[in-house]
Amino acid sequence: MKLQKIIAALLLLATLTGTVACGNDGSVTAHSTTASSPAITTQKTDNPLPPVTEPVTEPAPAVKSLLPRQTAAEGMVLLKNEDQLLPLRKDSTVALFGKGQIDLVKGGGGSGDVKTEHIVGVLEGLETKESEGKIAIYSTLAKRYKQNSSYEPRLTDAKKAAEKADTAICVISRYSGEGSDRSATAGDYYLADSEITQIENIIAGGFKNIVVILNVGGIVDTTKLLSYPEIKSILLAWQPGQDGGDAIADILVGDVTPSGKLCDTFAKSYDDYPTSEGFSESRDYVNYTEDVFVGYRYFETFDPTYSKVNFEFGFGLSYTTFEYSNITFTEQDGEMIVSVTVKNTGAYKGKDVVQLYFSAPQGKLGKRAKELCAFAKTSELTPGAFETVALRFSIGDLSSYDDTGKVQKSAYVIEAGDYQFYLGNSIKNAGEAGVRYIYTVAETMVVEQLSEQMVAKLLAERLLANGTYENIFSSANIGLSITAALTKIEAEQYYGKHCHASVVFNTTATRCGIQMLTSNEGNRYVTFAVEAPEAGNWRIGLGIGNSNGNIDKAVRFYVNDTVVSGVALPLQNTGGLWAIQETPTVTLYLQKGFNLIRVEFLCGDKFQGVLDYITLEKGEGSFIPNAEQDYSQVGMISLPVSSKLKANTM
Repeated sequence: MKLQKIIAALLLLATLTGTVACGNDGSVTAHSTTASSPAITTQKTDNPLPPVTEPVTEPAPAVKSLLPRQTAAEGMVLLKNEDQLLPLRKDSTVALFGKGQIDLVKGGGGSGDVKTEHIVGVLEGLETKESEGKIAIYSTLAKRYKQNSSYEPRLTDAKKAAEKADTAICVISRYSGEGSDRSATAGDYYLADSEITQIENIIAGGFKNIVVILNVGGIVDTTKLLSYPEIKSILLAWQPGQDGGDAIADILVGDVTPSGKLCDTFAKSYDDYPTSEGFSESRDYVNYTEDVFVGYRYFETFDPTYSKVNFEFGFGLSYTTFEYSNITFTEQDGEMIVSVTVKNTGAYKGKDVVQLYFSAPQGKLGKRAKELCAFAKTSELTPGAFETVALRFSIGDLSSYDDTGKVQKSAYVIEAGDYQFYLGNSIKNAGEAGVRYIYTVAETMVVEQLSEQMVAKLLAERLLANGTYENIFSSANIGLSITAALTKIEAEQYYGKHCHASVVFNTTATRCGIQMLTSNEGNRYVTFAVEAPEAGNWRIGLGIGNSNGNIDKAVRFYVNDTVVSGVALPLQNTGGLWAIQETPTVTLYLQKGFNLIRVEFLCGDKFQGVLDYITLEKGEGSFIPNAEQDYSQVGMISLPVSSKLKANTM
């Protein structure tokens, strides 16, 4: 009997915190949903489990955790809700459009993918609500999508649907995976032509009330969606996990009031993002020239009227409304404690996210216009209910890092002046509510003194608070010094980081080199940055292992983005990757000071050898170029150095 009691206790525990399964042999496996999760809502019942009086002979069904469903709903953001279209009325009939209603994108692909037994789609989630009598679904179109999730409704389909349904729900999905980023193309950041056609067919078919569900993993264009007045509601569902369809349905019918807030700024145009011009410049790097003005801090500083913003950082609508009162600021033991009473003044139950921002004096370092310093979500409040929320942050969080010594090098400092605080449920709302408190620092103070480690060396310039750019590039910081005598440079000291170059070791880990990997950038190459003491001819040699057989035209060289004409160095089979041999030396002309030398292998993805080192020495090389042959266009690709960096290094 003790075993049965233990099993019953574990089953009860699973209904609150996770899942449990019983094996045929009576063994019990419990799966905890979280080690320590704050404010997890649990289902309660007066009689959760009957007493166990007989031996367990059949496997007990696993108790499904509600945590994935609740978590998904908590993070969804209601971007638009005109005419209070949502939550859907109980007498509503909805027609669903879009592949995502069946093939919900639950999460990222590649190594970020998580296998699940079942993914609840949007249609499946709404069918559950239909079985509960909360809405009705136009079944003709739903059946067609079940038969073929890629079905593309025609205008006639939309017209027939509009005769039976009062609301159209259009699901727009985007797949995300490793090795790629958002691009400013149709079907990625922008709506695909087929998606535009689908929306316009829905409108032409007669629908006046359209809900768009964005099943996406990142920012997408919302300006086009906002151009259609028939799109009354937009729900940003993100990629909501295995129970995403149930979570979406919970919000659509009002079983759950949306309470998610944006962690990104949704700009009006892709070009409004400060990195848009150079974001896709190379797979190897992104130039973060916006410096501390990254993300929402950029828009808040340089677009204070939100003229370029559709939905600001921290934004998210609710079915209800909230009121803040009794706001107090107290400094205690190096902390600032902010207390605020939040009251639900609307007609629906719901949660709100209180957000605290501060504005620092510009001082010598230059600051963002506003920055988030604390936030907290309330518990679920019924209409008329209120709750006091306490926000805490360290005074040291007001500091800025000084990397150049304008105040004190390599230190976090709080500059003297007035620090203004704003409280609200988005960055824009907080600003509109005005300054809630001013904290005055009489004298500049050092919060923490550090030392310089892993200094950023490749960035050419960075944005300042006045909108100009500060030139921070110094070739001396990244160039490897060479002398007229023979200088050996280990291959792993290459400049920057290329997506197709990998540091590898031999079997005994006594030797390290660079091996080429596959990529979509044509020939494999490695770039070295050197500081030459004088201009003139220098000879370069390679220590290399090659198991690909003899290669007639194997290696060419670039200096400062210019190909060395007539040189296509052959490689002999050395007998193995780590059977390192030196090649004949090639003559390069280096300018005094900073130079970029690229060693490029003319075998595309086929070369799998190991580059162990290069040598440089003043003088002429032993390899005689073929002046009659021009190898400058053989698989040529651009050197991955930004134009701004080139301007500072040439």
